[in-house]
Amino acid sequence: MPCPASSRCGCTLMPARKPIAPGRSHHHTTLLKGFDIVSIAGTFIAAVQAQAMSTTLGNQEAAAIRIVNALYLCGFVFDLMAACLSFLTSRWLQCLTMSEKCHLEVIFGTRDGLSGKVLPSCDDDKENGGWDTKSDCHSDPRPGLAERMLCSFFATCLFLPLPFLIIGVVFMCLGLLVYTWEEHTRVVAILVSCSYVVTLPFVSGVVVIGRDERRRMYIIECMSRMQGDL
Repeated sequence: MPCPASSRCGCTLMPARKPIAPGRSHHHTTLLKGFDIVSIAGTFIAAVQAQAMSTTLGNQEAAAIRIVNALYLCGFVFDLMAACLSFLTSRWLQCLTMSEKCHLEVIFGTRDGLSGKVLPSCDDDKENGGWDTKSDCHSDPRPGLAERMLCSFFATCLFLPLPFLIIGVVFMCLGLLVYTWEEHTRVVAILVSCSYVVTLPFVSGVVVIGRDERRRMYIIECMSRMQGDL
C-alpha cells in the first residue's frame, strides 16, 4: 500500500492516512527529549556516587567496606555508561535523514495502535515544519535472519540507558545500606532501612506500570483529579 501522501514515496508499511498537523509533537522529538533527560540524570547521579565514594575508598580494612566500595563502583560505572549511551542515542536520532524520520513516525504510530487517528505522512508540507517531499520512506525488503538479529541488538543498545541508570541507582542504594549498618549505630541503621521500606513501593510502582492502555487511561484520570496535589 502506498505511503500516505505522495505517490513518489515507496513506503508500503501503512495504509493511507492524513498528514500530521504542523507543529504537533512527533515521536522523534519525544525520543530526543527523553534521552536528553536520561543523559542529564545519569551525569548527576554519577556525580553523587563519586562524592559518596570519597568517604569510603580510603578505607579497605573491613570486609563490609570493601563490599560498599564494590557496590559504589559498580553503580558509578552503570550510571556513567547510561549518561554516555543516552548522549550517543540522542546524537544518533539527530543524525537521521528525513526519510528515516518519516519511517520512525509511521512505525511508531502503527505500534501505538492509533488506527483512524492522525498520523504523520511522508509528504507533509516542508515549509510548515513537515517532511521533505523529496525524501522517500524506507521501502527495502526485510533483511535476512542474521541481519535482523544484529539490528535487534543495535535497537536494544539504543534503549538501554534507562535500565542502566536504574541498575546503577540500585547498586548505590545497596552500598548506602551496607555502609549504614557497618559504620553507624543500630538506631541510625534501622531508621535508614525504614526509609527504604517506605519509599521503595512508590518508586517500584512507577517502574511496573506497564503498557496496558486501560490502566494508563485510569491513571491519567486519577492524576487529573489530583492536579499535582496529594
